[in-house]
Amino acid sequence: MYRGHNLSLEELKTLSARLETFGYYSVLLTFHSYQPDYLIKSAAALIPGNKLKYMIALRPYHISPQYCAMVTEGFNQIDSGRLIFNWIAGDFDQRNDEPLQLDVFGESESIDSMVKRTTFLRKFVEQFNSFDIVSVKPEMVFSGFSKYTLETTSMFNGTSLCMIDDYRKNKFRFMNVKNKMVCVTVIILDSNKEVEEYKNKIGFINNRFASASIIGDRETVKKQLMELKNEKITDILIDTNRPEDHDGLLSVQNDILVNELIKEIQGA
Repeated sequence: MYRGHNLSLEELKTLSARLETFGYYSVLLTFHSYQPDYLIKSAAALIPGNKLKYMIALRPYHISPQYCAMVTEGFNQIDSGRLIFNWIAGDFDQRNDEPLQLDVFGESESIDSMVKRTTFLRKFVEQFNSFDIVSVKPEMVFSGFSKYTLETTSMFNGTSLCMIDDYRKNKFRFMNVKNKMVCVTVIILDSNKEVEEYKNKIGFINNRFASASIIGDRETVKKQLMELKNEKITDILIDTNRPEDHDGLLSVQNDILVNELIKEIQGA
């Protein structure tokens, strides 16, 4: 998963090449209405014949299923099978960094609106799948862990996505979901002492971050990542950003360590 400033086309090309080299299956690119669209930039960045897939986060209530099908087939004609959609049904609250916006439900921002959005997502995917124009249907990842969202996920043989701590608290809800993806921040440190000091520090600042992370020395992190399979987790969405890192240097160093570890695991 990539978080941070919106990548330029050249930065996206560089990231794509690096992830291809390290054997990643896909990269999640986030959605924000005030940032350039990643779907278009991904189509320009991909190299036909490579394997890395672009997982594009989309709010279904901001695009029609008809146009989504048209765009998908346009992507397929550049290189088929390289696209994954991450459907975001909606939040309870309006984002603080985005103004109130029109969507398929007008300007409503309420719990009732979110219920309508999750229902709309199911109808959206049903209609999207009905368009014969799409020669290769993209894989689908559904964010959230409500009963309705997980039923939708199973209905379309998709993959569920939530933070690892949310998954662990709600495992009983995932019984009928075949493909389960969790988002986890991975941080590799040098020694046990450094790990304990960091956990105490970050837990005091942001307890939610601590519970949704794997923090340890290289071998400990490797072991914990590989043990996630025992929790019936099929896919891992990795974030390497360190929240206390303001200039990005620590995150870059951590990213290099994690990438090297992933390549080792892939080759095991």
